Amino acid sequence: MNIHMRYLALFLLLGLLVKPACRISDLENFETKFITVQARGEIRNPGLYVLPAFSSTEILLSQLEIKSTADLELINGNIILKDGDVLVVPKKRDSVLKVSVNHGTLEQLMLVPGIGRKTAQNIIDYREKNGYFQTVDDLVRANGIGIKTLNRIREYLTL
Repeated sequence: MNIHMRYLALFLLLGLLVKPACRISDLENFETKFITVQARGEIRNPGLYVLPAFSSTEILLSQLEIKSTADLELINGNIILKDGDVLVVPKKRDSVLKVSVNHGTLEQLMLVPGIGRKTAQNIIDYREKNGYFQTVDDLVRANGIGIKTLNRIREYLTL
């Protein structure tokens, strides 16, 4: 037997031993296969969804009633779902502007809802005369800020 015949025999033998990745019958039934995935989070219609196999998160999202509070930027629409996957649509995080009472300029302090030019200037005047505020609660020492005002603006302030 020459060398070419040996390689051919070896090739044929290996072909018989190797299991194919998929059979033709698998490909014929491909279109009839489905997956079940769960969707929840910031949507109006949470639950189980039946989708064609190899569906993406974008396909699932197109079937959902998304709430306005949902943050879709955190979801990759190109991910291929598999049976049993769960998609949680996250809630947008509130990005509240925080202004430093110790370093904020007049313009920055005026960005806080409830602080106008006069109150912002009072904060700066107090800070320049008495030094930095030790806590946000110390703002009540500045002229024009009472406890009610402080409670309304507290979430927008930091030291």
